[in-house]
Amino acid sequence: MLAIRLRDAGGLEWSGLDAQTAYGYYPASLWRAGEAVPDFYGLALPAGAPPGNYALSLDLRDPATNQSLGHLDLTRPLSITTPIGSRQPRYTLLP
Repeated sequence: MLAIRLRDAGGLEWSGLDAQTAYGYYPASLWRAGEAVPDFYGLALPAGAPPGNYALSLDLRDPATNQSLGHLDLTRPLSITTPIGSRQPRYTLLP
């Protein structure tokens, strides 16, 4: 099982996803050592999320034992945000 979390610099979780790897058809317990298993996931960022640095954490877990098989943390800046709802910003404060 793969757990994906997106948190801001203060640790607030803005988005998350728990999914079976390879859509559940090829569990990690069957992977061979060194095997690369391509997989794709979409993680939606909610409207109104402020710009800043966000940490994306990926945790691969064995579904039978819930033991971690690997963990990765990435920090990336987010500079483009979307207003809440269909509202447009009234004033542009910065170029």
